Amino acid sequence: MQVCGHRPISGECPEPVFASEISIPAETNISEAIRKIFQSSFQHAMANLPVYLQTGHIESVHQLRVGLRRFRAGMSAFSPILDLKRPAGLTMQMKLIFDDLGPIRDADVFLDETLEAILKLGLPSSYEAMLREEITDYRQKKYEAVKKTLESTRFERFIVDMNAWIDSDQWFRFERPIDQLIRQRSIGTFAESRLADMNLKLLKLGGRAENGNLDDWHRLRIMTKKIRYASEPLLSIVGGKQSRKYTKSLSRLQQTLGKINDLNSISRFLHDVAENLDRRKASEFKEASAFCIGWGAASADAAVAELLPSWHKFSKTAEDIWS
Repeated sequence: MQVCGHRPISGECPEPVFASEISIPAETNISEAIRKIFQSSFQHAMANLPVYLQTGHIESVHQLRVGLRRFRAGMSAFSPILDLKRPAGLTMQMKLIFDDLGPIRDADVFLDETLEAILKLGLPSSYEAMLREEITDYRQKKYEAVKKTLESTRFERFIVDMNAWIDSDQWFRFERPIDQLIRQRSIGTFAESRLADMNLKLLKLGGRAENGNLDDWHRLRIMTKKIRYASEPLLSIVGGKQSRKYTKSLSRLQQTLGKINDLNSISRFLHDVAENLDRRKASEFKEASAFCIGWGAASADAAVAELLPSWHKFSKTAEDIWS
């Protein structure tokens, strides 16, 4: 199945496209299951491309990133049996686009969520106006830069080449005798084994974080995010009440860990915004930023107290399901 990166021009602005659910029976051949998962996630990302190019809609940025993340997560989920050397150039280009969209998403989150929370604490109106103006300008510049990349012939070639790789069925490793047998397995058998392995890795890392420092929790956050998205297509295949329970528990853990990271990232984000301001504006922006950074630090300290309880809830659920 080919994915078109452009939509015919009409009189109406296109709307952001959300991920559609795919149903893959556990007895499906693993090759066919992988193809469906890759097609679904890449379609999701590319369906939001014309929305981004024509409107710059906040949700189109988010959904474009979600689609790319789902695709990369699928590659991670099946990494033990995939030959990822062949599409290395494609995956690198995908990562660069994903990373370039990050600052735009950061700006959207700050303006729509973070700033709204800080306003309740009495942020001076002059600071609010300064932050909104400069961050909006920062977002527009980042948006235009990414738009230029997405409109390039190089990116069009990327879409064609990625579609060709998805449809090629040339993903598997052929280094071991067992690799030939794996292609004949059902996706359900693979999913259960892979989920157990990923969960064990997460529990070990969490055990170290319990008696470690914030760096250990940061590593756990990264692993939790990777495993949450990588496990998503596999859990939908395994199905059942236990899978849904695990998904909810893992999602709550990621939210707790992500909240702390978001709060601690406020300083970095505002520093990036200030980098290209002239001296006068930079000085005023620094004053407004200090208020936000202080709020973020205080909120992060409070959020840290939620770490252990959140981890204990997840680990108990995970051990009950996968032990």
